Amino acid sequence: MKQFSLKCIVCGKDLPPENERGKHGEHIIPKVHGGCVAIKDVCNECNRYFGDNIDLLLLKDGRIIQAVGKLGIENLKRIILDNATITSKDTIDGHNVPMVYRNGDYQIKPQELNSEIIEMSEEKSKKYWEEKIKKRIKSGELPKESLKEFKDKEWPSYEQSRVNETFVSSIPDVAMRKRQVSKPIPEFDVSIEQSKRAVAKIAYEFAYVLTPEENMARIWNDLDVLRQIARYNKPIPEMMFVYQNIKKKYAFTHEIMMQYPKHMPSMVFMDIVFFGTVDYRIILRSNKGQLDPIRLPDTKQSVDMIGLAMEFYPNQPKRKYVGIHSVEDDRWTSYDFTGLI
Repeated sequence: MKQFSLKCIVCGKDLPPENERGKHGEHIIPKVHGGCVAIKDVCNECNRYFGDNIDLLLLKDGRIIQAVGKLGIENLKRIILDNATITSKDTIDGHNVPMVYRNGDYQIKPQELNSEIIEMSEEKSKKYWEEKIKKRIKSGELPKESLKEFKDKEWPSYEQSRVNETFVSSIPDVAMRKRQVSKPIPEFDVSIEQSKRAVAKIAYEFAYVLTPEENMARIWNDLDVLRQIARYNKPIPEMMFVYQNIKKKYAFTHEIMMQYPKHMPSMVFMDIVFFGTVDYRIILRSNKGQLDPIRLPDTKQSVDMIGLAMEFYPNQPKRKYVGIHSVEDDRWTSYDFTGLI
């Protein structure tokens, strides 16, 4: 997997010597998604571009959103919900109540309904009025014992009030009404077309590193389309991406497989499977005839299919598995690659 180019494989700029390219490199499958294989053939500018603009686009695929929820991957769930529109409804009058996701839970987003009414969670409301009282004590408007009286007497009295009952506090001089909201409903920002840009980046980098030089020129037209989709937002050809329906369990795994079908020797099929279930197939075509067989990077042995499999553990970041898998005449061979990353 370690093939060092003199120029960035994305934009073509000159790269520094290998030992000056930094420690981490460009992750083929983004690190934020559990990817743990990186290459050093991408310049810092393109690396930053992918990190800022492309890597999180995978989370615009509704199937990946579902997988993240099923697997309970908290860091990705937080990113998804931070970009979602979350609303609830007031159970009394039915008005929409905006929500946010913080610290593993849904919370009411404070909002001014009009010049006299502020809507917020009870926890934030208590802190809000305590700060107001502190400021009035500091300015001399209220005696020092006001804060203690609010905490020990008035707030507990409010907590005892019933839903839709108004409690009037004399210290902050405000009326508080307890309300309830229905179960929050997230509306996710979903766009398959945008998620394809992230898949194109992954496919391009993997294919570039593992495609023999003699085949590179033959599939370069399609490979270059992937590069331009990922880096320059080129329109996505309709027939390049095919969705696969696979029946596997959700898992903390990703797989990338590349095969040259024997019955179609001028095509390359790439299958990328995220979280054990979300499968993209990308088809690359040769414009210069039949392709040479795939060969293993180390032994140069000819195989029908080669792939990369990785297993990650969200709660144990240092624990991971990476393997190179190959298939020849329906016989699978696996190589533990973990120690080399």
